[in-house]
Amino acid sequence: MIVLIILMILTAICVYFFFKKVEIARKLLPFIGFLLAVKVIFLSIEYPLVPLVLIVYLLTTVLIGKKKYYKLDYKELDFKSPKLKNDYKIVFIADFQYDITSTKMNYKAFDNLIEKVNSIDKDIIVLGGDYINYSEHIDNFFQMLSKINIPEKGMYAVIGNHDYVDYDLVVKKFKDINVVVLENDKANICSDLVISGVEDEWFGKPKLPTLGEEYNILLAHNPDFIKKIPTDNNVDMMLSGHYHGGQFNPFLIRISRMVSKYSYGHFYEKDIELFVTSGVGGTFLRGPLGQYIRLFAPPEVTVIYLEGE
Repeated sequence: MIVLIILMILTAICVYFFFKKVEIARKLLPFIGFLLAVKVIFLSIEYPLVPLVLIVYLLTTVLIGKKKYYKLDYKELDFKSPKLKNDYKIVFIADFQYDITSTKMNYKAFDNLIEKVNSIDKDIIVLGGDYINYSEHIDNFFQMLSKINIPEKGMYAVIGNHDYVDYDLVVKKFKDINVVVLENDKANICSDLVISGVEDEWFGKPKLPTLGEEYNILLAHNPDFIKKIPTDNNVDMMLSGHYHGGQFNPFLIRISRMVSKYSYGHFYEKDIELFVTSGVGGTFLRGPLGQYIRLFAPPEVTVIYLEGE
């Protein structure tokens, strides 16, 4: 049992550094994973009920996770600021990735999202990146996205790491449907509100644009970008996604916390209100083994109320 615990700890450490792009972790992970699997097999011979209980539990969580995938949460956040002269209602969504293979997309979940967003009375929509997994679905994605009604003050987007599968085409498609892409740039919404966005942390070169004294909302796909923001910034709020809240957490543990403490939730750092969404889609694995599952990481549409003081 001690050996099993040690192997599980080593596996967790390797997973953590794998996502930190440490080369030795990439090489060690398959080997340690193999040792862990062998140990589990021997343990199952000694205690035959253990794997049976585990299998039943995992199958149950998979079935529940498949059902939960289509239960969109509606989250509301309220913020007040003396910088604001007007009130704003902003819808924030990220991490669509409804395409599980190069030939299969989950239109049912996408339709649910479109219906939900269109039912909300809003001033602005902001998109937090990761729209597709496969370039074959770019046209399909934007045909669906175009069904979302763009509010009077517009829709704004940043690009996520998965979108670099065909960066130029994704940006072009956004422009074709009148969505403003913010890559190290900003948009003046009104005299009291500015929305800015930066390139992806992994594949881009994110750089915070020069910001004034208005109320500033920053879109950054990867929440870890907050580490690079200087303390003397003018950012009031930062909206991110990327980690899907862990997507599938069968043991009530948000494994993505091992990768980043910003994997989900509301944080306050450097005088910035950082909100990291769990996203609206994504999958557990991709390809033939991929599953549309969410467990203890429900898909969510976030509505942000900004009020002047």
